[in-house]
Amino acid sequence: FFLVSILGGTIGSLIGLGGDLVITSALMSLMGVPIHHAIGAFLVATICTSTATSIVSLKSHGLTKEKLGLFLALATASGAIFGANLALSMSPKPLFLTFGLVLLIVLILNLVKRKKTDKAKLSAVAEKLQLNDQYIIKDKIHSYNVSSPILGFIAMIGAGFIGGLLGIG
Repeated sequence: FFLVSILGGTIGSLIGLGGDLVITSALMSLMGVPIHHAIGAFLVATICTSTATSIVSLKSHGLTKEKLGLFLALATASGAIFGANLALSMSPKPLFLTFGLVLLIVLILNLVKRKKTDKAKLSAVAEKLQLNDQYIIKDKIHSYNVSSPILGFIAMIGAGFIGGLLGIG
């Protein structure tokens, strides 16, 4: 399992994805781990690594923005609860098919080039929730605006749902 995790993390970082897609796939297909167990194992690992890296990031250079993180975490956790409950009620075959479909969608999205957008428009919701912020890198102040917090919240519910359903994300 340890070597699969190292290989998955390496491949995932090289192609710009988390190692979760690679590791969960390898656990199921190469090591014969039942899909429900692979999903649960990777969700626990993801929670541990995400928490640890967030704390290190916050302490080392202050780039973790708590308000925005908590706003998105609320949406992600809500979606994950529904996804995990659905996964528990599904048999392995439709879960495998869903996993394969999500892998295909991720592949297509990574192959499609995205247009760079201009500066984000100001959002009244983001202003009210105080999501816009700034950070400092090498004594230079960088500001950012959250342009579509409602759309972001909905997208994170979906991401959480897929994460809870498939153990990826």
